[in-house]
Amino acid sequence: MTRPEVILTTAGPSIFHAHFSPVSADKPEGAGEVLIAAVRGLDPTRPGLDPSQPFPPYEEDEFCEVNSPV
Repeated sequence: MTRPEVILTTAGPSIFHAHFSPVSADKPEGAGEVLIAAVRGLDPTRPGLDPSQPFPPYEEDEFCEVNSPV
C-alpha cells in the first residue's frame, strides 16, 4: 500500500480549477470552488482500470475519479 501524494511540478502542486487551468497566485481559487488535484496512489478508480495496463492518456472531458472519499 502506498501513501497518496499530490504530484509536484517546478511551479508547485498540481492543483487546477474545474476548467483545468492551474491554480496560481495570479488565478487563486475562489470560496467554495471545486478544484482538481493531480494525485498518485489513490487506487481504485471509477471506472476501474486494469492494473497491468498503462493509465489512459489524459482527456480534458474524461478522467478517472477516485472510488472513495478523499
